Amino acid sequence: MLALVWCIFDDMRNVLLSFVSFSLLVVVQTESLGQSSAAKELLASTIDQLKSADGYKGDFTMKMFFDNNLETEEKGLIRTSGEKILMDLGQFKYVADGISSWTYLKERNEVQINDVSSDDFSMYNPLVLLDHFFQGGYKYEITNQFEESNITYSKLDIIPESRESEYAKIIVVISDQESLPSGISLIQKDGVRYDVVIDNIEINPPGNNSDFTFTTSDYPNIVVEDLRLGD
Repeated sequence: MLALVWCIFDDMRNVLLSFVSFSLLVVVQTESLGQSSAAKELLASTIDQLKSADGYKGDFTMKMFFDNNLETEEKGLIRTSGEKILMDLGQFKYVADGISSWTYLKERNEVQINDVSSDDFSMYNPLVLLDHFFQGGYKYEITNQFEESNITYSKLDIIPESRESEYAKIIVVISDQESLPSGISLIQKDGVRYDVVIDNIEINPPGNNSDFTFTTSDYPNIVVEDLRLGD
């Protein structure tokens, strides 16, 4: 389980991540497709909103496929507030309060405590990594639009310009009205695909700091490995 998580998020930290939800939607073809400028504007609006928000929360389902065969499926939630973050996959939990982080493995009843590094927030905050797509080296195109419950979604194909890239394509699905992603799919050339469906995204949700703390006393007989450097 932990190996899967690190594999997925190492890939996302190095290049990008994966979300997809268009297969769950009713597809409605439209005429205004293939506009790279419109695709870039929609992606830019989404990135700006997520980066400027104080925080967000959402439920997600993460899947890994090989040659279109489902290999792994995990459900979880993510919540952020400033530099604080909570990601809970049930068997795996990551919590950071901006100073310290707790990585918990339920199967082992073990938690590792570390100082928060500069990379942690991006590694465990996949939506922030959408910004990577705007750093050059990609082509953008709106290839379809979808409707569900009177909400219009745009499907963006992001193609690496380099033939040496290990990724064949990235698909991003965005709500046109809210400029929020409902999914992204990372398709690798080796037949591996990572999909994550995001549900119930809420920008700047109410909450308190207790969401971003890990209390070891709540876990009887927990094994604690404290790797913080201290003063």
